[in-house]
Amino acid sequence: MEKIKMVFKLIWTHKGKIILLLLLAAGSFYFYKYKIKKKSSAVEEATEQVRRGDITLSISKDGAFQAKESVEVNSRANGKISQRFVKEGDIVKQGQKLLVVQPGQSEHDKYLPVDIFAPTGGMVIRCLNDRWQSKNKMNFDLPQIGESITGSSGYNTPTCIMKIIKPGSYVVPIKIGEYDIPNVKTGMPLKINVPSRPGVSYDGFVAKISPQPEVSEENYWDQEKNQVEFITVAETKNAVKEILVGLTATVKIDLDSKEDVLLIPIAAIFEDRDKNGDLTFYVYKKGAGGEADKLQIKLGLRNESDAELLNADEAGLKEDDTLLLEEPAAANAYSGKRPLPKIGRVSARRR
Repeated sequence: MEKIKMVFKLIWTHKGKIILLLLLAAGSFYFYKYKIKKKSSAVEEATEQVRRGDITLSISKDGAFQAKESVEVNSRANGKISQRFVKEGDIVKQGQKLLVVQPGQSEHDKYLPVDIFAPTGGMVIRCLNDRWQSKNKMNFDLPQIGESITGSSGYNTPTCIMKIIKPGSYVVPIKIGEYDIPNVKTGMPLKINVPSRPGVSYDGFVAKISPQPEVSEENYWDQEKNQVEFITVAETKNAVKEILVGLTATVKIDLDSKEDVLLIPIAAIFEDRDKNGDLTFYVYKKGAGGEADKLQIKLGLRNESDAELLNADEAGLKEDDTLLLEEPAAANAYSGKRPLPKIGRVSARRR
Protein backbone atom coordinates (compact mmCIF):
# COMPACT_ATOMS: atom_id res chain seq x y z
CA MET A 1 0.00 0.00 0.00
CA GLU A 2 2.77 2.38 0.87
CA LYS A 3 4.52 1.64 -2.43
CA ILE A 4 1.35 2.49 -4.39
CA LYS A 5 1.04 5.82 -2.55
CA MET A 6 4.68 6.66 -3.33
CA VAL A 7 4.22 5.88 -7.06
CA PHE A 8 0.99 7.93 -7.23
CA LYS A 9 2.68 10.81 -5.43
CA LEU A 10 5.67 10.69 -7.79
CA ILE A 11 3.38 10.70 -10.89
CA TRP A 12 1.29 13.56 -9.50
CA THR A 13 4.41 15.61 -8.72
CA HIS A 14 5.80 15.28 -12.26
CA LYS A 15 2.38 15.91 -13.76
CA GLY A 16 1.96 19.05 -11.70
CA LYS A 17 5.33 20.34 -12.83
CA ILE A 18 4.46 19.69 -16.46
CA ILE A 19 1.09 21.41 -16.11
CA LEU A 20 2.71 24.37 -14.37
CA LEU A 21 5.32 24.70 -17.08
CA LEU A 22 2.62 24.56 -19.78
CA LEU A 23 0.62 27.26 -18.02
CA LEU A 24 3.67 29.50 -17.69
CA ALA A 25 4.56 29.05 -21.37
CA ALA A 26 1.01 29.85 -22.48
CA GLY A 27 0.88 32.90 -20.22
CA SER A 28 4.19 34.21 -21.56
CA PHE A 29 3.02 33.72 -25.15
CA TYR A 30 -0.24 35.60 -24.68
CA PHE A 31 1.47 38.34 -22.67
CA TYR A 32 4.00 38.82 -25.50
CA LYS A 33 1.19 39.01 -28.08
CA TYR A 34 -0.64 41.52 -25.90
CA LYS A 35 2.44 43.78 -25.59
CA ILE A 36 3.12 43.64 -29.35
CA LYS A 37 -0.51 44.42 -30.13
CA LYS A 38 -0.54 47.27 -27.63
CA LYS A 39 2.69 48.71 -29.02
CA SER A 40 1.41 48.40 -32.60
CA SER A 41 -1.87 50.06 -31.64
CA ALA A 42 -0.01 52.91 -29.98
CA VAL A 43 1.90 53.60 -33.20
CA GLU A 44 -1.17 53.29 -35.39
CA GLU A 45 -3.25 55.50 -33.14
CA ALA A 46 -0.77 58.39 -32.88
CA THR A 47 -2.94 61.36 -33.81
CA GLU A 48 -3.18 65.15 -33.91
CA GLN A 49 -6.16 67.50 -34.24
CA VAL A 50 -7.03 70.16 -36.77
CA ARG A 51 -6.95 73.40 -34.81
CA ARG A 52 -7.60 77.08 -35.30
CA GLY A 53 -4.85 79.62 -34.63
CA ASP A 54 -2.28 82.07 -35.98
CA ILE A 55 0.67 81.23 -38.24
CA THR A 56 3.80 83.17 -39.17
CA LEU A 57 6.17 82.45 -42.04
CA SER A 58 9.68 83.61 -41.20
CA ILE A 59 13.28 83.07 -42.22
CA SER A 60 16.28 82.91 -39.92
CA LYS A 61 19.87 83.47 -41.06
CA ASP A 62 23.22 83.71 -39.27
CA GLY A 63 25.79 86.43 -39.80
CA ALA A 64 28.27 88.56 -37.83
CA PHE A 65 28.00 92.05 -36.41
CA GLN A 66 29.90 94.78 -38.24
CA ALA A 67 30.13 98.47 -37.50
CA LYS A 68 27.94 100.46 -39.86
CA GLU A 69 30.52 103.25 -40.05
CA SER A 70 34.20 102.74 -39.28
CA VAL A 71 37.38 104.60 -40.11
CA GLU A 72 40.81 102.96 -40.13
CA VAL A 73 43.60 104.87 -38.41
CA ASN A 74 47.01 104.76 -40.17
CA SER A 75 50.31 106.61 -40.01
CA ARG A 76 51.91 108.24 -43.04
CA ALA A 77 55.40 107.54 -41.69
CA ASN A 78 57.13 104.22 -40.98
CA GLY A 79 58.42 103.89 -37.46
CA LYS A 80 57.66 102.81 -33.93
CA ILE A 81 54.93 103.87 -31.55
CA SER A 82 56.46 106.02 -28.83
CA GLN A 83 53.27 107.12 -27.07
CA ARG A 84 49.65 105.97 -26.97
CA PHE A 85 46.83 107.87 -25.27
CA VAL A 86 43.77 105.68 -25.80
CA LYS A 87 42.64 102.10 -25.22
CA GLU A 88 40.01 99.92 -26.84
CA GLY A 89 36.49 101.04 -25.98
CA ASP A 90 37.39 104.71 -25.41
CA ILE A 91 35.12 107.35 -26.94
CA VAL A 92 37.15 109.97 -28.80
CA LYS A 93 36.37 113.23 -30.56
CA GLN A 94 37.46 114.24 -34.03
CA GLY A 95 40.96 115.75 -33.90
CA GLN A 96 41.85 114.15 -30.54
CA LYS A 97 45.47 112.92 -30.28
CA LEU A 98 45.63 109.14 -30.32
CA LEU A 99 49.34 108.26 -30.42
CA VAL A 100 52.80 109.39 -31.46
CA VAL A 101 54.97 107.62 -34.03
CA GLN A 102 58.75 108.00 -34.00
CA PRO A 103 59.92 107.65 -37.64
CA GLY A 104 63.17 105.94 -38.59
CA GLN A 105 64.83 102.55 -38.24
CA SER A 106 66.21 103.17 -34.75
CA GLU A 107 66.32 105.70 -31.95
CA HIS A 108 69.48 107.22 -33.48
CA ASP A 109 67.47 108.55 -36.45
CA LYS A 110 66.68 112.12 -35.50
CA TYR A 111 63.36 112.45 -37.30
CA LEU A 112 60.63 114.58 -35.78
CA PRO A 113 57.84 112.61 -34.04
CA VAL A 114 54.56 112.32 -35.90
CA ASP A 115 51.30 112.89 -34.03
CA ILE A 116 48.31 110.77 -35.06
CA PHE A 117 44.87 112.35 -34.57
CA ALA A 118 41.36 110.90 -34.70
CA PRO A 119 39.96 111.41 -38.22
CA THR A 120 36.42 111.22 -36.79
CA GLY A 121 34.61 110.87 -33.52
CA GLY A 122 33.48 107.51 -32.15
CA MET A 123 34.56 104.40 -30.25
CA VAL A 124 38.09 102.99 -30.51
CA ILE A 125 38.36 99.29 -31.38
CA ARG A 126 41.27 97.13 -32.48
CA CYS A 127 41.71 95.98 -36.06
CA LEU A 128 40.50 92.42 -36.61
CA ASN A 129 43.61 91.19 -38.40
CA ASP A 130 46.07 88.74 -36.87
CA ARG A 131 49.13 90.56 -35.57
CA TRP A 132 51.93 88.71 -33.81
CA GLN A 133 54.30 89.90 -31.14
CA SER A 134 57.99 89.05 -31.27
CA LYS A 135 57.43 86.05 -28.95
CA ASN A 136 54.80 84.53 -31.27
CA LYS A 137 51.94 85.48 -28.96
CA MET A 138 48.84 86.93 -30.54
CA ASN A 139 48.23 90.55 -29.61
CA PHE A 140 44.63 91.07 -28.49
CA ASP A 141 45.10 94.76 -27.69
CA LEU A 142 45.90 97.91 -29.61
CA PRO A 143 49.53 98.20 -30.83
CA GLN A 144 51.91 98.66 -27.92
CA ILE A 145 54.58 101.28 -27.33
CA GLY A 146 57.74 100.25 -29.19
CA GLU A 147 55.85 98.25 -31.83
CA SER A 148 56.87 98.89 -35.44
CA ILE A 149 54.28 99.99 -37.96
CA THR A 150 54.22 100.54 -41.72
CA GLY A 151 53.19 103.94 -43.00
CA SER A 152 51.00 104.83 -45.97
CA SER A 153 53.65 106.90 -47.77
CA GLY A 154 55.46 103.86 -49.23
CA TYR A 155 54.39 101.04 -51.53
CA ASN A 156 53.49 98.59 -48.76
CA THR A 157 50.05 98.24 -47.23
CA PRO A 158 49.89 100.52 -44.17
CA THR A 159 49.40 99.02 -40.73
CA CYS A 160 45.89 99.29 -39.34
CA ILE A 161 46.68 100.79 -35.95
CA MET A 162 43.06 100.96 -34.73
CA LYS A 163 39.56 101.64 -35.97
CA ILE A 164 37.04 104.24 -34.88
CA ILE A 165 33.42 103.23 -35.19
CA LYS A 166 30.28 105.25 -34.79
CA PRO A 167 28.86 104.04 -31.45
CA GLY A 168 25.47 102.36 -31.41
CA SER A 169 25.06 101.50 -35.09
CA TYR A 170 25.68 97.95 -36.31
CA VAL A 171 24.88 95.94 -39.43
CA VAL A 172 24.70 92.18 -40.06
CA PRO A 173 25.19 91.00 -43.66
CA ILE A 174 23.30 87.76 -44.37
CA LYS A 175 22.54 85.64 -47.45
CA ILE A 176 18.94 84.93 -48.51
CA GLY A 177 17.99 82.35 -51.16
CA GLU A 178 16.35 83.16 -54.47
CA TYR A 179 12.97 81.70 -53.47
CA ASP A 180 12.67 83.84 -50.34
CA ILE A 181 14.16 87.11 -51.57
CA PRO A 182 11.00 88.22 -53.47
CA ASN A 183 9.20 88.36 -50.09
CA VAL A 184 11.92 90.49 -48.44
CA LYS A 185 11.61 94.25 -48.82
CA THR A 186 13.82 97.15 -47.76
CA GLY A 187 12.60 98.62 -44.49
CA MET A 188 11.06 95.35 -43.23
CA PRO A 189 11.27 95.01 -39.42
CA LEU A 190 13.35 92.16 -38.00
CA LYS A 191 14.93 90.80 -34.84
CA ILE A 192 18.67 90.38 -34.32
CA ASN A 193 19.53 87.82 -31.63
CA VAL A 194 22.96 87.21 -30.07
CA PRO A 195 23.35 83.40 -29.57
CA SER A 196 26.28 83.81 -27.18
CA ARG A 197 24.15 86.04 -24.94
CA PRO A 198 20.84 84.27 -24.27
CA GLY A 199 17.93 86.67 -24.03
CA VAL A 200 19.76 89.53 -25.75
CA SER A 201 18.11 90.78 -28.94
CA TYR A 202 17.84 94.01 -30.88
CA ASP A 203 15.12 95.47 -33.08
CA GLY A 204 16.28 96.15 -36.62
CA PHE A 205 15.24 96.53 -40.22
CA VAL A 206 16.31 95.47 -43.71
CA ALA A 207 18.70 98.23 -44.76
CA LYS A 208 19.85 96.97 -48.16
CA ILE A 209 19.32 94.12 -50.63
CA SER A 210 21.95 93.44 -53.26
CA PRO A 211 20.53 93.36 -56.81
CA GLN A 212 23.30 90.97 -57.88
CA PRO A 213 22.90 87.30 -56.81
CA GLU A 214 25.75 84.89 -56.20
CA VAL A 215 25.94 81.10 -56.16
CA SER A 216 25.80 79.49 -52.73
CA GLU A 217 29.31 78.53 -51.57
CA GLU A 218 28.06 75.14 -50.29
CA ASN A 219 26.73 74.12 -53.71
CA TYR A 220 29.19 75.96 -55.94
CA TRP A 221 30.56 72.79 -57.58
CA ASP A 222 27.25 70.91 -57.66
CA GLN A 223 25.31 72.11 -60.70
CA GLU A 224 22.18 70.17 -59.70
CA LYS A 225 22.00 71.87 -56.30
CA ASN A 226 23.13 75.32 -57.34
CA GLN A 227 21.15 77.92 -55.44
CA VAL A 228 21.77 81.61 -55.84
CA GLU A 229 21.68 83.91 -52.83
CA PHE A 230 21.37 87.66 -52.33
CA ILE A 231 23.45 89.64 -49.85
CA THR A 232 21.02 91.37 -47.51
CA VAL A 233 22.06 93.84 -44.81
CA ALA A 234 20.20 93.96 -41.49
CA GLU A 235 20.73 97.06 -39.37
CA THR A 236 20.03 97.77 -35.69
CA LYS A 237 17.21 100.25 -35.21
CA ASN A 238 18.29 101.86 -31.94
CA ALA A 239 21.62 102.83 -30.42
CA VAL A 240 23.62 99.92 -28.94
CA LYS A 241 26.19 100.63 -26.23
CA GLU A 242 27.92 97.25 -26.21
CA ILE A 243 30.82 96.35 -28.52
CA LEU A 244 29.35 93.72 -30.83
CA VAL A 245 31.82 93.73 -33.72
CA GLY A 246 32.64 90.15 -34.76
CA LEU A 247 29.97 88.43 -32.62
CA THR A 248 27.64 85.91 -34.26
CA ALA A 249 24.14 87.23 -34.91
CA THR A 250 20.92 85.44 -35.89
CA VAL A 251 18.58 87.56 -37.98
CA LYS A 252 14.88 86.61 -38.02
CA ILE A 253 12.55 88.21 -40.57
CA ASP A 254 8.80 87.62 -40.50
CA LEU A 255 7.70 87.43 -44.14
CA ASP A 256 3.98 86.88 -43.75
CA SER A 257 1.41 85.96 -41.13
CA LYS A 258 -2.28 85.10 -40.83
CA GLU A 259 -4.62 85.06 -37.86
CA ASP A 260 -7.46 82.72 -36.93
CA VAL A 261 -7.01 80.12 -39.67
CA LEU A 262 -7.34 76.34 -39.70
CA LEU A 263 -3.99 74.66 -39.07
CA ILE A 264 -2.79 71.12 -39.73
CA PRO A 265 0.31 69.73 -37.97
CA ILE A 266 3.17 69.11 -40.39
CA ALA A 267 3.60 65.60 -38.94
CA ALA A 268 0.12 64.65 -40.22
CA ILE A 269 0.71 65.73 -43.85
CA PHE A 270 1.78 63.26 -46.57
CA GLU A 271 2.90 64.07 -50.10
CA ASP A 272 2.36 62.35 -53.44
CA ARG A 273 2.44 63.01 -57.19
CA ASP A 274 -0.65 63.16 -59.39
CA LYS A 275 -0.86 61.76 -62.95
CA ASN A 276 0.72 64.95 -64.30
CA GLY A 277 3.66 64.68 -61.91
CA ASP A 278 2.56 67.64 -59.79
CA LEU A 279 3.11 67.50 -56.05
CA THR A 280 -0.06 67.00 -53.99
CA PHE A 281 -0.70 66.80 -50.26
CA TYR A 282 -3.12 64.66 -48.28
CA VAL A 283 -4.07 63.61 -44.75
CA TYR A 284 -5.77 60.61 -43.13
CA LYS A 285 -8.88 61.63 -41.17
CA LYS A 286 -9.91 59.18 -38.47
CA GLY A 287 -13.63 58.41 -38.45
CA ALA A 288 -15.90 57.62 -35.50
CA GLY A 289 -15.63 53.91 -36.21
CA GLY A 290 -11.83 53.96 -36.44
CA GLU A 291 -11.70 53.97 -40.24
CA ALA A 292 -9.28 56.34 -42.03
CA ASP A 293 -10.33 58.56 -44.95
CA LYS A 294 -7.61 59.80 -47.29
CA LEU A 295 -8.31 63.48 -48.08
CA GLN A 296 -6.44 65.70 -50.52
CA ILE A 297 -5.68 69.16 -49.13
CA LYS A 298 -4.33 72.51 -50.29
CA LEU A 299 -1.80 74.36 -48.18
CA GLY A 300 -1.11 78.04 -47.64
CA LEU A 301 1.51 79.41 -45.25
CA ARG A 302 3.78 76.83 -43.65
CA ASN A 303 6.35 76.92 -40.89
CA GLU A 304 8.27 74.22 -39.01
CA SER A 305 5.26 72.92 -37.06
CA ASP A 306 2.01 73.78 -38.87
CA ALA A 307 0.49 74.48 -42.27
CA GLU A 308 -2.52 76.61 -43.19
CA LEU A 309 -5.46 74.62 -44.62
CA LEU A 310 -7.02 76.39 -47.62
CA ASN A 311 -9.75 73.96 -48.77
CA ALA A 312 -11.39 72.85 -45.53
CA ASP A 313 -14.95 72.62 -46.94
CA GLU A 314 -13.84 70.91 -50.15
CA ALA A 315 -11.71 68.39 -48.27
CA GLY A 316 -14.34 67.78 -45.60
CA LEU A 317 -12.24 68.91 -42.67
CA LYS A 318 -13.13 71.08 -39.70
CA GLU A 319 -11.67 72.15 -36.36
CA ASP A 320 -10.96 69.31 -33.88
CA ASP A 321 -11.00 66.59 -36.57
CA THR A 322 -8.55 63.80 -35.72
CA LEU A 323 -5.70 63.08 -38.14
CA LEU A 324 -3.40 60.05 -38.20
CA LEU A 325 0.36 60.63 -38.01
CA GLU A 326 1.10 57.36 -39.81
CA GLU A 327 -0.45 55.86 -42.92
CA PRO A 328 -2.90 53.02 -42.15
CA ALA A 329 -1.55 49.49 -42.51
CA ALA A 330 -3.60 48.88 -45.69
CA ALA A 331 -2.14 52.00 -47.30
CA ASN A 332 1.40 51.02 -46.28
CA ALA A 333 1.00 47.72 -48.12
CA TYR A 334 0.93 49.44 -51.51
CA SER A 335 2.18 52.97 -50.86
CA GLY A 336 5.79 53.87 -50.36
CA LYS A 337 4.95 57.53 -49.72
CA ARG A 338 6.57 59.19 -46.77
CA PRO A 339 5.07 61.82 -44.46
CA LEU A 340 5.98 65.39 -45.36
CA PRO A 341 9.28 66.09 -43.58
CA LYS A 342 9.55 68.89 -41.09
CA ILE A 343 9.41 72.08 -43.06
CA GLY A 344 12.75 73.79 -43.60
CA ARG A 345 13.27 77.11 -45.32
CA VAL A 346 13.15 75.73 -48.89
CA SER A 347 9.99 73.69 -48.34
CA ALA A 348 8.30 76.40 -46.32
CA ARG A 349 7.95 78.83 -49.22
CA ARG A 350 4.55 79.27 -50.76
CA ARG A 351 4.10 77.26 -53.92
